[in-house]
Amino acid sequence: AGGDGVYPGVGGLEALGLDDRRIGKGLGRQEKFLQGYGWVGSDRGESMTTVLMAFASLVSTGRDIESARRRRLSLVLGCLCVGALATFTAPGREDVAVGASLDLVAKLKIVSRLAITAMVALLVFDRDSWSRTGWLRRVMMPMGLYLAWAAASVFWSPLRTVSGGQCLSFAVLVGLTYVTAANVRCIADVSLVVRHLCWSTAGISLAITAAHFLFPEMGRLSRLMETGFMHPTAAASTAASGAMALLAALVIWRWEWAKLEAWILLPVYGVMLIAAENRMSLVMLFLAGGGMVLRYVPWRRLFPYADGGAV
Repeated sequence: AGGDGVYPGVGGLEALGLDDRRIGKGLGRQEKFLQGYGWVGSDRGESMTTVLMAFASLVSTGRDIESARRRRLSLVLGCLCVGALATFTAPGREDVAVGASLDLVAKLKIVSRLAITAMVALLVFDRDSWSRTGWLRRVMMPMGLYLAWAAASVFWSPLRTVSGGQCLSFAVLVGLTYVTAANVRCIADVSLVVRHLCWSTAGISLAITAAHFLFPEMGRLSRLMETGFMHPTAAASTAASGAMALLAALVIWRWEWAKLEAWILLPVYGVMLIAAENRMSLVMLFLAGGGMVLRYVPWRRLFPYADGGAV
């Protein structure tokens, strides 16, 4: 009743989706094996037969469930890649910003978001996953209600095209949040998702920075989007988000890959933040990152000579 620590509020057999019907599917193979030892058909071996057959079916079914979960997690990471590619835009799209027309870039964004939405819907309503994530649906209920309100507001919005696109983007974020939480089950999965997030944001930052310095006539970041493939605020926020994820990997979990790859990722984020010239992102990164360091890094590591100086 209290849960098993992996699926909150769900017992072990229930979390794995095992019942008498499912366990019975795998009994034939185990029964043949046990018959060779004279355990099937005799009174003295009846209890031992039941225990061993149930355990063998439990292991087999558990492996199938784990494989399916890993496949779903791989699809989630694929959706994140597609979503990252859809963040780029083209300069000189003021008319599209007010919903006057839909150019090729806008259509590609809509198609990519619809594709991600369809994939996320398949993952959310996957029968194997849906039966074990009732606790997660209760947690996500407030966010789902807010999404429903955002969808309803499109009907009375003066800019329905813009509002509909923003609502669709928000739906993708909510769906990805749900399927990620439903399929991340161990610290190795957390590391995989965080690492993927770091490199995705670094890839976007590197592309925007390269366009900013190498092709200034088209790729230079500008507030009015006369040039540049992303708004400076969005570019700075992307770099700051990646830097925060990497900082968490360094100071909270202390993963080895973060210690090695930080030498590559941090300069990319830093150059992007400087090129974007967005002071708010720098201030928020400094405050949030500084608070994280003060919270999780021991004082003696930050100030190794503090005790000696006091003496």
